Amino acid sequence: MHLATERPTLLTREGIGWRNLDARTLRIEIDVENLLDVAIPADTLVIEAAPFGAFVPWRPLTQVGVPPLVPGERRRLTADVPMGDLPEDSPVTRRPHVHWAGNLNVWFSKRPEEAVERHRIFDLVVPRGSHTLVSLFLEAGAKYSLEIHGLIPEWSASIRPWVQDSASLSAFLVELEKKGETLSAGLVKALMAVDLPEGGTLEVRAPMRPSRCHLEVHVRRETDGQVVPVEFSFAAADESATSLGCVDVG
Repeated sequence: MHLATERPTLLTREGIGWRNLDARTLRIEIDVENLLDVAIPADTLVIEAAPFGAFVPWRPLTQVGVPPLVPGERRRLTADVPMGDLPEDSPVTRRPHVHWAGNLNVWFSKRPEEAVERHRIFDLVVPRGSHTLVSLFLEAGAKYSLEIHGLIPEWSASIRPWVQDSASLSAFLVELEKKGETLSAGLVKALMAVDLPEGGTLEVRAPMRPSRCHLEVHVRRETDGQVVPVEFSFAAADESATSLGCVDVG
């Protein structure tokens, strides 16, 4: 039996999702569950957002009412938010992507200490035999280690921190240009600022055959050892494909 003082609801990282309804609107879907054998009263879910990455400061986004939940009840709550209310999307080069890339932080208004985060970019198509770059932001002023987890055979990936001086930045941009890549004007402007932001760039190369790859970059903050998983989903496909839904992997 669960005691009334135990956590009566369950929020999981996997239970936090989102997708673009169109270019102007993002739909957020959150699963909540009452694990107690007694009903719990109504509450409010607070949702915060941050640019794609890890340890980046949150900012308020919206709130969703949670009705009373009977024992064992599970509900999917939704909220539609304007894209203009969200932080700027991650600068993914070479290929456009359909859905917003970023971070959401969700918590019950009466229990903020039990917040659950999700950091992800998904539905990215990489032309077969080619590669793409994805940038992620990190909180400035700390040291990090970044490790790739979940990479499958035939796919390759590497990640490196952003350069933190103008000379190295110039060399990095020249290297990208040789590869036929460009960074968004907004990101270049940010990188050229006096106080350069922290971040990293993931380079992923797809195989020649149609295939899907789901991987995580685990970002570890050295000061306290806290680790944040950042999720990525890719598909190797023809140039004409624009989303995972267009990819036939057999």
